[in-house]
Amino acid sequence: AWRDERVEACEATHGRGEQSAELLDLRLRCLDERAGELSSLVGSFAIPDTDLVQGAADAVDKLPAPAICGEVERLRARVPPPTDPAKEALVATAEATRASSQAARLAGRLEAAVTLADAALQQAEATNYAPEIAAALVNRGEAGWAAGEDIVARGYFDRALRVGLAAGDDRLFADAARGNARSALRITADPAEIDRWFELA
Repeated sequence: AWRDERVEACEATHGRGEQSAELLDLRLRCLDERAGELSSLVGSFAIPDTDLVQGAADAVDKLPAPAICGEVERLRARVPPPTDPAKEALVATAEATRASSQAARLAGRLEAAVTLADAALQQAEATNYAPEIAAALVNRGEAGWAAGEDIVARGYFDRALRVGLAAGDDRLFADAARGNARSALRITADPAEIDRWFELA
């Protein structure tokens, strides 16, 4: 799937001439981000753990599919990434830390997931790049929710909704809305509130 998506992205620009070089860059950047998430998860398997090995397939299945990088309208709508090399480096660092946090959460290492999520959010805020800040907020909410910090997690999902909307990223907005629905299930168990969040997602 990874190879197919990358080949398709390149052929759409250089083979069929159907998309711009700018959109190609966005799709390849998205694929690189997905590959980084997978790499971090695979790296977490290096520490022997029976429960982790048994849950490895489920953890991989929970990663975002590379096919989302073909959602060109969503990619076009996002705030464009920074072009300044220093800012690009900051974003790359934040993405890598966020991927490590996600890997720790999927591997069941929740304390590490929360610690890394805090670091990723701090790094993301230093970039002033809204999509990465929104992604870091969603990740921090997911880590908190997994760790049982329901009210804290909801605060991060609320922030992610606002930043994701400003960033022009519908997927991040939907992720935050789903996070709020899960938090509401635990905090209030109000069916109307839960349905409202899922409708937004």
